[in-house]
Amino acid sequence: MGNLINISIDDISPHKNSSIECLKLCNYIIDNYYKNIKFTLYIPMAYWRRFNDKVDEEVIFTKTDSPLFLNSYPEVYKALLNLPKENFELCYHGLYHSDEVCNNNEFEKLTYDKALDKFEKMFDIAKECGLYDNMKMIFRPPNFRMSPDSIRAAYDVGIRQLSLHPDKKVRKSYNNAHSIFDDVSWFNVIYPWRDYKLQKKTSIVFHACDWSKNHLNLENSNILISFLKKSKDINFCFADKITNNLYIE
Repeated sequence: MGNLINISIDDISPHKNSSIECLKLCNYIIDNYYKNIKFTLYIPMAYWRRFNDKVDEEVIFTKTDSPLFLNSYPEVYKALLNLPKENFELCYHGLYHSDEVCNNNEFEKLTYDKALDKFEKMFDIAKECGLYDNMKMIFRPPNFRMSPDSIRAAYDVGIRQLSLHPDKKVRKSYNNAHSIFDDVSWFNVIYPWRDYKLQKKTSIVFHACDWSKNHLNLENSNILISFLKKSKDINFCFADKITNNLYIE
């Protein structure tokens, strides 16, 4: 089996700065380096940046006046439908991605009932796009934040795998609610904040949003390729093979 590697990209959406444009880099890697590489795309169903973002004290004008409902953007969901299934899979990444006070923590403080409602709306949009049958029942909460009640709601609506944050402080906020899931994955690499390190099961996270230092751009793609070239005995896989991989250092 060797060392398993999964590469994921968060925030694939109709937002002009967090779009399917990054898929060109995926295809660049497939065409020129690794024809069997696997990408897991985490998709918010109605991406909504309620506030402008700030990077290194610079304001980035990312705010949208209203949610970008995926079913209103056929050029996006049709592109997702047409991706080669040997290289890409689609998973859930929230409804709006944001809440009333933050762009990124939609599920952090939700009650059970409010979380249920969001999951049902996510599924409805996926069905309207024709994506539902192509979506894996795998959920990564925005910014990896998720209340215990929303974890239980995810299980009850049929989500069968969670992708969560490995750091102790964030894990404590889950209050061990994730233990009801047989399958939980934990990321290992989110460059530049958590550097590349090969594990038996390595989960590498990127973002589609071009204001992020973790954006899958050409520079970060080349850093990824360099890491892959140096890594021995690697096998690419989808997210369902990267579970129970919590490495505590």
